[in-house]
Amino acid sequence: MYQPTDDELFEVARKLALCHAKRKDEGHLDFALYFPLAPDGGIPKIGLVEVISDIPIPRRDPYLSEPFEFSPWEVESFKSGKRFACIAAVILYSPEQWGMMKNGDTALPEEWSRRKPKIAYSDAAMHMHGSHTIRQDAENIVRAHRDIDGGGLEKAVLFPSDNATIMLMEVIYGIAPGDIGKEPEVYGFDKESGDIGNRKDGIQHPMKLFLLSAAEWDWVQHGKMPLPEGWNLSQTVKKFSAKH
Repeated sequence: MYQPTDDELFEVARKLALCHAKRKDEGHLDFALYFPLAPDGGIPKIGLVEVISDIPIPRRDPYLSEPFEFSPWEVESFKSGKRFACIAAVILYSPEQWGMMKNGDTALPEEWSRRKPKIAYSDAAMHMHGSHTIRQDAENIVRAHRDIDGGGLEKAVLFPSDNATIMLMEVIYGIAPGDIGKEPEVYGFDKESGDIGNRKDGIQHPMKLFLLSAAEWDWVQHGKMPLPEGWNLSQTVKKFSAKH
């Protein structure tokens, strides 16, 4: 029996989460996390945590905070073309339950807590504080940075986030490799004034901003320089050019 790679199992998790995201009658899938679990009886197993808002009233309670498993089914890898069987275990959380878990009030099952998750799906455009989505705030920030930097901004990339934070990478001409630290700058915001950093521009989300030189961006694209943990170039929400 063919044993899939972790990348192939992650691909299955992403397809499954996307399928669930399209089922609007089941509530709104905010994001999903993939957990690589130990095989079950020799069959590869994926774990998927889904955070769902707007559950229809008759189905609102209880959420399935314990894993439930799909029967083994056969899938075909897009990467290799190989077919293999796998099992999916899924845990459903409301946003409130997810917040409790993040705060340590509840916990994932033991095996899950030992695994390092990956974002399988994130509807970042739907994470909102006030009246703005993350995507709208990111667009406003990029537009402002184009004006401030006088043409130095070459490119910007918005990455998915599971905690309603803007994760924005910007490529800036005119800076040399090493001029800026290799960790994102973190900015809070004031809910009353919309003050983020030193500007009052109506931004309604906290932000992590990662700046790169043009040379560093080239290294990242060719695998010669890693992005910070949690930033994955294969998972982006939107890419902005210098003009658009």
